[in-house]
Amino acid sequence: MRLLVFDVEGTIFKPCSISDDSPHASYSWTRIAKEIGAEAEELKTQREWEKGHYGSRESGASYFDWVKETISIHKSKGLVRETFDRIVDEAEYVDGVEKFFEQLNRELYIPILISGGIQNLSIRACKDLNIQKENSYAACEYFFCDRGTGLLSRL
Repeated sequence: MRLLVFDVEGTIFKPCSISDDSPHASYSWTRIAKEIGAEAEELKTQREWEKGHYGSRESGASYFDWVKETISIHKSKGLVRETFDRIVDEAEYVDGVEKFFEQLNRELYIPILISGGIQNLSIRACKDLNIQKENSYAACEYFFCDRGTGLLSRL
């Protein structure tokens, strides 16, 4: 048995860019920013990441500092469950991904998903592509209070 490891955003799901001059394209971070009117804030954090504002770019701690700031932007802009769920539901797979996973010999390979993004998107891929949820790892997961407002997160 061999592990087959896939990145989620840009490999499994098509990326979404804020603009043509954006230094990064992901799906969840940039799509959320577009939906809640936080494009300028997202671009600012991307540029600060490039300049090393959060610390060494090779450091996991610096990445999580960027994630924490991004989550605080989503909270301050009022991201709600309805919008978030729609964004996750509308994510498009990279062409050929679904067929690949349909044909993957699960007796030889165990698919693993890894993401610097949001676990909720990875969980959707697990459901759609027949991957065990326990074989999915992401930077954070989003939760909302019972009313669908009040974003909570877990790093």
